[in-house]
Amino acid sequence: MTHQNFISKPRRALLIGINEYPNFDEQEQLKGCRNDVELARRTLLARGYDAGEISTLLDAEASREGIFDALEKLARFAESSASKGAPAEIFMHYSGHGSYCKKQRKSSGQSETLVPYDSGRRRSDRNLDISDEWIRLWLQEVRRSAGSVVLVIDSCHSGSMARNAFGVRRRLLPPSALPPEPPPPRWLGGRGLGGDGLERAGYVLASACRADQAACEIGARQGNPSSAYGAFSYYFYRNLRNAQDGAMWIDVFELARLQVTSAFPTQNPQLEGDRQKPISTGEPRLGDRYVLVSRRDGHEIRLDGGILHGLVEGSIWALYPPGTRVPETDQQTARAEVLEVESTTARARLLDGAPPDAILPGFRAFELRRPESHQRLKVFVQLEVAGVSAPQDLIAGLQSAPGVALTDSPDEADFRLLEQSCFSEPSTWQAWLPGDVPLGTAQNIDDPEGLSNLIANLVKWARYRQMLDLASQRPWMPCELQFLAETDEGWAEAETMLEGGDFSFEVGQRMAFKVSNLSREPIFPYLFHLSDQGEVHLLDPVRGGHEALAPGQSRTVGKGRRKLTATWTGGLEYIQLFNSLSEVDLSFLTQSGFRGLGGPDAVDTGSSGEASIATGLLGSIAARGMSIEEAETWGTLKRSFRVFKRH
Repeated sequence: MTHQNFISKPRRALLIGINEYPNFDEQEQLKGCRNDVELARRTLLARGYDAGEISTLLDAEASREGIFDALEKLARFAESSASKGAPAEIFMHYSGHGSYCKKQRKSSGQSETLVPYDSGRRRSDRNLDISDEWIRLWLQEVRRSAGSVVLVIDSCHSGSMARNAFGVRRRLLPPSALPPEPPPPRWLGGRGLGGDGLERAGYVLASACRADQAACEIGARQGNPSSAYGAFSYYFYRNLRNAQDGAMWIDVFELARLQVTSAFPTQNPQLEGDRQKPISTGEPRLGDRYVLVSRRDGHEIRLDGGILHGLVEGSIWALYPPGTRVPETDQQTARAEVLEVESTTARARLLDGAPPDAILPGFRAFELRRPESHQRLKVFVQLEVAGVSAPQDLIAGLQSAPGVALTDSPDEADFRLLEQSCFSEPSTWQAWLPGDVPLGTAQNIDDPEGLSNLIANLVKWARYRQMLDLASQRPWMPCELQFLAETDEGWAEAETMLEGGDFSFEVGQRMAFKVSNLSREPIFPYLFHLSDQGEVHLLDPVRGGHEALAPGQSRTVGKGRRKLTATWTGGLEYIQLFNSLSEVDLSFLTQSGFRGLGGPDAVDTGSSGEASIATGLLGSIAARGMSIEEAETWGTLKRSFRVFKRH
C-alpha cells in the first residue's frame, strides 16, 4: 500500500546500520542492524519516499567521520530548502551499539553515546563515540530550518538521545573511561547545546529503551541469525507501514512500545518531542483521553492505567481499535467494566457478549461512566422550556459525563444550571456557583456549542479535583520538592505566603522546581502544573522520555535553558509531584484549559473580577478525599502558589 502523503517534499532520509565492529570481540558483533536499515528503507518506500531521497551508511561506511558528514549534508539540505520557502522533512535512523562515557565538556556525569564503526575500547583505540550532547546539538540546529525532524534510535542507552537478546544479541558495550574526541571543528563554532532548550515542537525522537537499559535483537525466524532485527525496529516499522493516513507518531510508537515490553519487560522504549505530530502532512487531530489495553486473557483484559490515572472499580470503558482519537458509538468494538484497580494497571471484564478475540493489545479504552459513589462533581439542572431540545441533550450529556453526577437537590449541588429567562427570544441559561455567584455570562439555551463547552468544562473540573484529592494523601517515598525563584542575587527559595497558598512569585519572575530523592531507591518523578484555568501540564519529564532519579540526587526544572516564567492569573495554582518505583505513562492526566463560556467576560466569579473559573468552583466544593489502600510503590506531594503584581 503506497501512501502519497507520508512526508511532503522536499525530504531526505538517512539510515545507519552497523553489524561489524573491527575493534571489538566476536561476541560484541551484531546481527540485525543492517536488516533494520533495509526494513526502514522498504517502509519509507511503501509510504511514498523515492529511492533517491534515502541514503544509507552500512558498517565501514558508518565511521565517525562518515556519520558526521551525512548529518552535515542533512543540515545543509534543510537550510537550502528553507531558503527557498519549502522547509524540508528529515528522517534519521540508527541501529548499532550504544554505550556511555564521561562527559566531554563537564568534569562529572556521563553521556550516552552512539558507537560508530571505527570506535574502540582498548587502550590503543580511539574513543570515537558520538555523544547525545552532539546529537542534540545537530537536532537543535536542523530544527531551526526543517519543517520537521524524526529520529529513530535502536541501540542500548538510547533513552536520553533523543540491543538484550530475543535469543540473539545485546546492542550493549562497556563504558569508556575517557570522553569521546571532540567533533569536527565545524560543529563547534558558536552553537549551543540542546539540553533544556530543546522544546517539543518540530521533532520526534523514538528510542529503543531508557538510558539505563539494553535494547534487544529479535530473530524473526527461529535459528536463522541472518533474519535478526532490533526488537524495537521490527515492531516500529511494521506498525508504521500499516499506519492509516491521518495517524500520528504516538499511534505507531505506543503499539511498538507495548509489543516490545510484552516480550522484554526490562526494555522500555521512549518517545520524546511532539507526540501529537502527524505522520502525514496536515494538522494533528487531537482527541479524548484514553488508556491502552495491554493484555487479554479470555473475557478479561488488563488496562494500562490505575489509581494514579484515576481509574476506579465499577467504571465502564468503551473499547476502540488502535489509533482511535475521537470515539464514535458506531465504531465501538466492545465495553468493559473495571473489576480491580492497582497502582498503574487495572483488571476489567468484557461486557455485551463481545468476542474476546476481537480485543487485542493496543486497543484504546475511553471512559464512559463511573459509579455514583465516585462522581466528583454534583450538578443541579433546572431548564424547562417547551419545544427546545438542547436541554435534553444537555441532560443526556451530563448523565454520560465521567466524574459528573446529577442531583435533585440544589442545596447539595456544586454547580447549578438555571433558566435565566423564558420570556426573551431565544431563552437563556446561566451557570451558578454556591452562594449565588454567577459563572460566566448567560447563554442561548439552543446553542449547542455553549452546552457542549459546559459539559467539557465540568468533566475537566472533575478530573482537576480528582488530581488534587489524590495529592492530599500521605507521601510514600521520602522526597523533597523545593520552589525556587530568580532574584537579583541569583536563585533562592521562593517566598512563602502568609495566606492563600504555600509560595508566591512576582509577575515575570523566573521560577524553578527542584525534586530531590531522599529515599534509598531510584525513583521516577513526574512533576505537574495545575493552572487555575483547568490546564494540567507535565513539566517533567519535559520531552516524554524519562530516566530514574538516583538516591541522593536532585533534578531541577526551569533553571536551565528551558525557562519557566510566572504569569498573572489571579488564582491559586498547584505543583504536584508523583513519584514511582517504576516508569509510568501519566500523559493521560494532562488536559487543556476550560473552554469559553460567553467570551472574554465569561470568567467573572467575584466582585474583584480577578477570581478564576477554577478558583471559584474549587473553593465551593467540599473536600471529598479518595480512599486509597495501595500506595507501596508510589507517592504524591502537592504545593500551591500564587502570582502577584507588585504595585
